[in-house]
Parts: sequence; C-alpha cells; structure tokens
Amino acid sequence: MRYDLIFSAVPLKTEKKMFLINQLMGEQERLELRRRVMRAVYMIGENGVSVEQLIRTIEKHATISDKTRLAKALADCLTQPMQATERFVGEKKQLADLLPAEMIQCVQSVTDWQAAIRVAAEPLLQKGAISDMYIHEMIKQHATLSTHIILRQTIAIPHAETEKGVNELGMSLLYIDEGLALSSGGRVHVVVVIAAVDKNAHFQALLQLMELAGHKKNIEENREATRTAKHPSNDSTIHHGTSEKRHGRYEITKREEWEWI
Repeated sequence: MRYDLIFSAVPLKTEKKMFLINQLMGEQERLELRRRVMRAVYMIGENGVSVEQLIRTIEKHATISDKTRLAKALADCLTQPMQATERFVGEKKQLADLLPAEMIQCVQSVTDWQAAIRVAAEPLLQKGAISDMYIHEMIKQHATLSTHIILRQTIAIPHAETEKGVNELGMSLLYIDEGLALSSGGRVHVVVVIAAVDKNAHFQALLQLMELAGHKKNIEENREATRTAKHPSNDSTIHHGTSEKRHGRYEITKREEWEWI
C-alpha cells in the first residue's frame, strides 16, 4: 500500500510526513490541521503562495476580465479556512440526551469483545434505533478490540456506517466490572455503542464522552451508583453542566445523578 501522509494519534517512527492529531477534533482543530496540510503539501500558508502569485499564474493561461474581483475572491478562498465557526451547535445532542438511564447497563463480565458489542447494543436494538444488521456490521468492522476505537484508553466506541442499520440517533453504554483485556496491557471497562445519523448530530456528545473518558474515578463512581441504585430507571441519569469539582473529584448527588464536566 502506497501512501504519502500519515495521520496518527500517537507518535510513529516513519520516514513519511506525519501529522499528530487528537482522537476527536473540534472544528478549530480540524481547520488548523487543514492549514498545516495545505502548507506542508502545497506550500499554501503564511509563507507560501500569495494572491499575486496566483494571479500571475492565471494570467499566463487565461484572460482575466476583472483582476480586482478575482484578487478578492482568491483572498477569501485562502483565508476562509482560518475562520472557525460553530455551525450546527444548536442541533447537536448532549451526552445526557443520548444516554438516559434506560440506555445504561452494568454486568459482571462478558465472554469476549464481540459479546460485549452485542450486550452493549441491546438497548438501542430494543428501542428500534438500530437493526440487527448494525450489530453484525460493528462486529465485522471491529472483530477485535483495537486501540483506535478507545477514547483515552478508557472507553471503547464501536460503530458502523449509518446506512448499515441505523434508524435514529442514539448511544448505549455498558459497564463491565471485570473489563476486557487489551493486547497492549490494561483493561477496558466501558463500551459505548454509537448509532450516528450524520456527522454532526452526535459530535457534541462525543466530545463530552471523550472528556468523561479522562476522569476514570468519576466513571468508577458512576458505575457503582448504577449498580446500587434501587430505581435506576428513575434516579440514575447523566447530568451535564451543573457539577462542581470538590477535593479533586467529581461529586455524585443523593439522587444518584451522573455529575461530570
């Protein structure tokens, strides 16, 4: 397989041009990455090609009827990628919206990774958000538990394409007490199945999930709250935006709410 560029979340030893990226990138980060690639590959950037150079090149091969308007249009094209925007923010679901109590399960153990996918996906299947085909496709595409679908070495996020059986946007979460062994060492205790209808609607929740993945102690407390709550369907929900950090940890309220961020 031939390739010219490498994009990786971890440093790799390679002679090819490599771009170190986050597993999940916000729009500003994506725009910055685009700028870096354009500068490295096509020499377009602060010290790269200019509007004047482009116009001189165009003049050699075409007739320009309005040089001023062309210059403005080219300048807009070259600078627009640097202008971050937060389109679709109002349309994006929060993590609390996609993971109500009925979408959360706790089990002692599972036989293997593929069984974990099936069990984790069951609430979405029962809800009608996905079909059996989607589960089969996830298992096909993620036959083994690999690091590229694990957020911060903590939360595994198996998923597949929308057209492979997604009926509506959703997430479901499975806590596995004994966890699943990783080939690199360590264990993963949380599996979140993602059923995406497009590239935008679930993105905010995914960013919040990645943030949650960085707070292992909070995850453990949430797991314990789910297991011990007498009425998890009524009392155990993910709560966003009002928690406070006290004594270096995230508090769980008396209502067994999930406090994070």
